[in-house]
Amino acid sequence: MPGRFLLAATIAVCCWAAAGSVVASDTVVKPVPAPQIAPADLGERMAAVYKVMWEAPDDGVAALAAELDAIMKDPGFTSLTAKDHYLAHWMAAVLDQRMAKYESAYQHRLRMGEVYPEAKTEGDYWVYLAGAAVRTRRYDVAAEALVKMLEVDPAEAKDMSYPFLLSVVREAKKQDDKGPYRRLLMALWQAAYEPGEALSTAQFLWWQLFELHVADGKPDAARKVLAGLTDAHYVIRIRADKRYRAFVGDLPSSGDYSAAYRHERSKVRSKVAAHPDLIEGQTMLADYLMKERRYDEALAVMDAALSKVDAAPKDQPAFSDLDDHYQWAVEARANALRGLGRWNEVTEGKVKAKAAGTESDSVSQALNLGVYYVAIEKPEAALMEADAIAPDQVSGYGAMVAAEIRVCAYAQQGKVSERDQWLGYMKDHEVDGPGLYLEGLRCAGDFDALAKAVIAQLKDVETRSETLVDLQDYDEDPALTLQEKRMNAIDATVKARRDVRSAIARYGFVEAYSLKGIEP
Repeated sequence: MPGRFLLAATIAVCCWAAAGSVVASDTVVKPVPAPQIAPADLGERMAAVYKVMWEAPDDGVAALAAELDAIMKDPGFTSLTAKDHYLAHWMAAVLDQRMAKYESAYQHRLRMGEVYPEAKTEGDYWVYLAGAAVRTRRYDVAAEALVKMLEVDPAEAKDMSYPFLLSVVREAKKQDDKGPYRRLLMALWQAAYEPGEALSTAQFLWWQLFELHVADGKPDAARKVLAGLTDAHYVIRIRADKRYRAFVGDLPSSGDYSAAYRHERSKVRSKVAAHPDLIEGQTMLADYLMKERRYDEALAVMDAALSKVDAAPKDQPAFSDLDDHYQWAVEARANALRGLGRWNEVTEGKVKAKAAGTESDSVSQALNLGVYYVAIEKPEAALMEADAIAPDQVSGYGAMVAAEIRVCAYAQQGKVSERDQWLGYMKDHEVDGPGLYLEGLRCAGDFDALAKAVIAQLKDVETRSETLVDLQDYDEDPALTLQEKRMNAIDATVKARRDVRSAIARYGFVEAYSLKGIEP
């Protein structure tokens, strides 16, 4: 639903309707001719569209959009106020989005600010524009819109989806012009941004800002950002990269991986305890247990949480975030079963997780299921998952996951031509998933190409840090499939090559990171 500004506009719509005029909420307004009529009549028609647009079935949206278009083209429309024009374009954008007409929706979002400039002083206008820009892959515009939002109304950031913000940051970073990316990170830092979601942190954002400060030769500014990087993952990043190694002592943990892990785990446990209504928290607890190879305890956590869901009345759900996180909880249970080697139940759980998701998250689960089918060497099933996903359903990263599934599945089938076709796609889109491209080369079994790609990613300042993280030595998963063991063997062979070892030594370090024996 619209934010604070639109609430005022909605009140205005209600006032336009003539006394006694009623439009049933389940009525779909049919398009009508657009004669020149009095503005008050246009107001009634707009109010009627607004009243039913939220509940209109998919096959009724086009009729509503046609009616609204007729209203906006009527000569009498010019007599309505600037606020009325703003609301009309807002409604048109919403309807276009429902019909997947994203370019038209974007243009209407732009027009909202043009016809009613005062809207640009409200944060929600810029959030609307950013959303439409992402849908049309204008990530630089989305980043700049969020900068404006932080300037005019920083509090609006609390209501913004953190996953949405992360997607804007990630995609803006890939653009040739890094200005919008840089300005957005600086604006978020200056606004002391914190995610509105109770269990999220902004550490990923601050890591990006830390890297910018180091690249700009601003060590003091970089050290200020480090205070907010408490997760053990960033200990690895700082220690592994020669550009950052001098900052190890400035980390809150002074570079102690185990200490950082214990500290962050304690913080997460406290947050989860403070929000018992979130099943996401139970999933996070299980994830920590799985990192420590305590799969039986992780399974117990998820069984308890999912049993609560099953036992609760439908009108009184056990958790408040089931719409967004139930499918991830189901998948966490499957992952715990995987660690225990209970493969038949894993497959059942992965399939159930996909079925439990919303339209967008079912795509995530479908991709995860496809990756899993590759791991257990069921290439036909893997390809079915990848092929069922339309290109417009996924981000660039998601498209790379789907391509990786195809490369690995075709490799298992011995279909070299199809494998190489999708490997070519992955090479062309490497920026969307550098690590996934390496996975594709592993599946292809091309040792020379894999070594060359690893070295290239180490040379590239944009991919070096993540590549070094992947090259560290970690505890081996106790429940690996034969496919995964083969991939690990390829990794070890390539990592031991002289040219790869030379590149690693030039740009970073390789150390061992273990959670074995860490106290519960």
